[in-house]
Amino acid sequence: MSPIYAYRVIEEDGKGEIFEIEQGLGSIPISKHPLSGKPVERVLNAPNLSLKHSEEKERRLLSADNLNKSGFSRYERDPGSGVYYKTAGKEGPKEISRED
Repeated sequence: MSPIYAYRVIEEDGKGEIFEIEQGLGSIPISKHPLSGKPVERVLNAPNLSLKHSEEKERRLLSADNLNKSGFSRYERDPGSGVYYKTAGKEGPKEISRED
């Protein structure tokens, strides 16, 4: 799916029609309305991002059960020793330490 860009027909009174066109990222902006042939300019809009993020969803996705089910391992660092201990996952070592 390509991004959708908004364009405005350039009218003398500044009240030109605004319309949208789906174009590839590398496409050159259009300069004329596809139907009327009138000159147009691209209108910059804030991106429409559909982010459904919540702390609860993050906790659920990063839970030990979900990580195990998805085949991932998680290691957490012990601040006192600097050793990383496995807190989720089946594969890999139980701990990782930096050897000097």
